[in-house]
Amino acid sequence: MIELYEIQGLFPNILQEGFSAYKASLTTSSDIMITNWNVASPFFSSGSFVAATGVYTVPVTGVYAMQATISYATSSVITTQLGTSINPTFSIGRLSPTTATLIRGQIPVFYTNVLVLSLRTILASSTITLSDVIRLTEGDTLGLLYNADGMTLSLDLKDIQWTIYRLQ
Repeated sequence: MIELYEIQGLFPNILQEGFSAYKASLTTSSDIMITNWNVASPFFSSGSFVAATGVYTVPVTGVYAMQATISYATSSVITTQLGTSINPTFSIGRLSPTTATLIRGQIPVFYTNVLVLSLRTILASSTITLSDVIRLTEGDTLGLLYNADGMTLSLDLKDIQWTIYRLQ
């Protein structure tokens, strides 16, 4: 049988650097950065993540795994259509030293044209999952963002989970 000490070093120690945070709910109808995270057990934090502001500052250049799961439901019945250029998304973004979208997930859009009815709108509820492994530079600051892209429909975000940990 392989002992734990024999495989230590083959796998990352995710408790060495990173965080796992949770937010129960939030309602929004415009662009936001998600803040006021819960990092109490079973979740965890490091000195690099400020739960109140939702900002993670990369402490050392390396390769990091990032995941986020966001469930949403509309706050009311959908009565308007989306324009063809409106595509709301969730993303993990670099806030500084330069802004960039690192991972993006679009809210599902239903688009149909049946007889005389042409309709383009978001699904009433869904779950968006973001996941990737990315090289980050010491001092990069990151946040979990919602970009309404012009959509004004109110969304109830629920059971939001966000995790980042250093692989190497």
